[in-house]
Amino acid sequence: MNIYAADKQDILTSAARNATQFSAPPPLHLSRALYIPHHDSTTRRLSVYDTSSQYSASAGGLPIGSSQYVVALGLMQKPQAEGTFLDSLAYTVDFRAGSHGNAGVIISVQHYSFSSISLSSVIGAETTDNNATLLIPRAGVHSIPEEFPMATSYPIPSLETRDGIFKQPYFTFQIPSEDGEKKTTFEWQVHPLHTGRMRYTLVRVPSRHHGIADPDPLDIVAIYHHIGVGASLSLPYSEGILLVPHGMNHKTEAMVVGSALGMLWRLRKLRREAQVSWRGSRYSKIPHFGSIKSFLGRKK
Repeated sequence: MNIYAADKQDILTSAARNATQFSAPPPLHLSRALYIPHHDSTTRRLSVYDTSSQYSASAGGLPIGSSQYVVALGLMQKPQAEGTFLDSLAYTVDFRAGSHGNAGVIISVQHYSFSSISLSSVIGAETTDNNATLLIPRAGVHSIPEEFPMATSYPIPSLETRDGIFKQPYFTFQIPSEDGEKKTTFEWQVHPLHTGRMRYTLVRVPSRHHGIADPDPLDIVAIYHHIGVGASLSLPYSEGILLVPHGMNHKTEAMVVGSALGMLWRLRKLRREAQVSWRGSRYSKIPHFGSIKSFLGRKK
């Protein structure tokens, strides 16, 4: 018996079963769908596309997180390579190793249509680092960029699965108003039981709604949903749809995109930690095909 295959099938079956419980479509104001292509720790350049038309045709109106929604995202028409869908190119993204302090990566986000709209996400090298920073250039070549810290917290328990014990962090940062007088706090949140493991929701906090896991729809600023299935978003790679409002301020949207890419980078790094912590868990005691194969093939 291929226990390894059975184990993987169990994960897929569980994901599909959990996905059927979600019945709410995305908030109507999140009508712009930005496609973030497949990328991992080796990626150096990435293009983000406006695929609102393709998303609407494939997944529009479906309950977000449902099995139908997951399948529709997988089948949605997407750019297949750099240089395609140029008419829908929204952002160009560069990843480079950190050059100062304890920065693990610097993610540079450039708006394709407005060259003046750009920012960088500086993410710490270690998963124990609680903070990241969004940097937005000021006018003037030698001006010091505006800094917007993005704090990491762990308000909900880790998720124990057959693939590892995954932390489920929240990421909090502030966005200035257009007049620069006030700042609004936003937080990337994950709610596995309410909205699924493969989704993060960017929420304005404090929400006007009484329930933090069920905020007022108008307080939902963006939704990121992974394309594919898995035990959590701490995967070796990232690929997904970022839903944002049409007509969002360009600077604010760039900050949302930059924070999402920084969040995904941190979640990928947490995977290694999850696999280490998995040893000694109840799932590690379940035999896998690889270990059985080596045992049976051992010479006596």
